[in-house]
Amino acid sequence: WLSNVTLALPASALAYLFLYKYSTKKDQKFFFLFATFAAIASQFQVTLTFQFLFVTIALAALKVIKIPSVKTLLLSTLPFLIAFSPLLVFDFKNDHLITKSLIGYAAGDTSFNLNFNLQDSLTLWVNQLTTVVSRSIFNVTNSLYRILFFSLLLFGLIQSVHPWKKNLLFVAVISFMSAGILIFNVGLTQLYQGTAIGWIILTTAELSTLWLKAKILAIALEALLIFSLVQNFKNL
Repeated sequence: WLSNVTLALPASALAYLFLYKYSTKKDQKFFFLFATFAAIASQFQVTLTFQFLFVTIALAALKVIKIPSVKTLLLSTLPFLIAFSPLLVFDFKNDHLITKSLIGYAAGDTSFNLNFNLQDSLTLWVNQLTTVVSRSIFNVTNSLYRILFFSLLLFGLIQSVHPWKKNLLFVAVISFMSAGILIFNVGLTQLYQGTAIGWIILTTAELSTLWLKAKILAIALEALLIFSLVQNFKNL
């Protein structure tokens, strides 16, 4: 999709940049900016709304971010209302077609059968997440190279736990933000694009840690990343 790159990716990245600033500086304006870019990103992929909601609740529950003030929360709904106002107008002009469809889907009626199966949803989610992770950071099919790459990544993760403790938790939640659409049981890879950003940041953090603690391993990991990039260009 090189000719039609979605703006959800840079908008999601900016959203998380401001959410990270909010987690470190506690300034309410950064949460509002997070909500603004989250709303923009959600315009290009509606399911991102549920994923951003999952991340916000998870980080607040883990006490990585502070629960915003009521005023900030109310203000933060404005970007979403503005972004989705065309859909709201459409809903009112068409006898609440969207609202009725959503209620029907949630209720599991004959037209919109939710048919949620935890095992099937988990299997599908893991498969899609694995695909996205591979395409985002190491898109090489050779088993030996894959074992080597992800072993180095795991070693870097273990080494990162102490110096990156809070930051690592922040990035880990983003990396698994797609859990926010687990209940929908969908197999479209593009719905998991936001989670790719977390894995890219996670890889960068682990590479940084390895450079400080074991440069030879950092060089090996970087060489594998370059090798994967070359393979991507060959595939194109």
